[in-house]
Amino acid sequence: MSQRELAENVCTEKYVYLIEKEKHVPSTDILFAFSHKMNVDIFSFYPYLDCAAPVAMQEYFAQFDFYRRKMDYISLWELPQKNSNLADFQVSPWCYELVINQLSYELFINNNTKSVIEKATAVLQEADAKKIYCEPLSGIGVLLSSAFQMCGELENAKEVTFKAYQLVKDKKGQKSCKLWIKSVYLNLMTLAYYLGEYENAIAYGNELVYYQNEFDAYERAHFTYCYLAFNYSRLGKESEALQWFTKGLHFIMAQDRIIDTFYIRSFPEFDQLLHHKKMDSSFANYFETTAKHTD
Repeated sequence: MSQRELAENVCTEKYVYLIEKEKHVPSTDILFAFSHKMNVDIFSFYPYLDCAAPVAMQEYFAQFDFYRRKMDYISLWELPQKNSNLADFQVSPWCYELVINQLSYELFINNNTKSVIEKATAVLQEADAKKIYCEPLSGIGVLLSSAFQMCGELENAKEVTFKAYQLVKDKKGQKSCKLWIKSVYLNLMTLAYYLGEYENAIAYGNELVYYQNEFDAYERAHFTYCYLAFNYSRLGKESEALQWFTKGLHFIMAQDRIIDTFYIRSFPEFDQLLHHKKMDSSFANYFETTAKHTD
């Protein structure tokens, strides 16, 4: 798009030229007009304005977000291999985003909990020594907590999960923190489950449901619903357990997230509730059939 085309009905061509030469700072109204003309959300580049390559970084992080939400850790791991030479990925906070991708692959694809614990611990200790506190560190904390939980080291998991929570607890209105907030709460729920603190797990789950409803953050809501169901089941509250479990299954089916049951099904309550006498047997059978075809 030429300067003349961009300026038409918005400002003068000279004004566009001066913006490009950093002689003028455009108003919000003009930025909105440019955004509409170019069919691009200019404000999506705001977090990367201090980067050497803001356009490239915005594109990479759009891909990171897409693969993280899909829990496609293979594609997520492959992206940094192509882009790690960018100067922006060598500095905080962007360097920690690559660490998240690499640790996610090691933990969920290679199941290498020992390596994740060693690397994540080293990164968090170094950041703490340098007094670096940024949202991506909560993601590394979540992965470290998950690794500890998988190893049965629950006290260590508890310590790092609450540290991750401190980084994001006051940032619920920030779009960039949605994934980390949900991940932290899900880790708090599973940790409380393993510690036998079922009431606490339910309290965290209800907080997370409120957050998802308030901020339209429904990604991974099926985990929230199923983890609530499992903890209600542990407390012997079968009506509540079946209610939340049914919501979780319907969400999985509606969002085509059958693959995620690989993680959820590791909890014994999953099969217990799926084959519960009060569960809709036709729906349960349909779910099982669909899951088998997906496998």
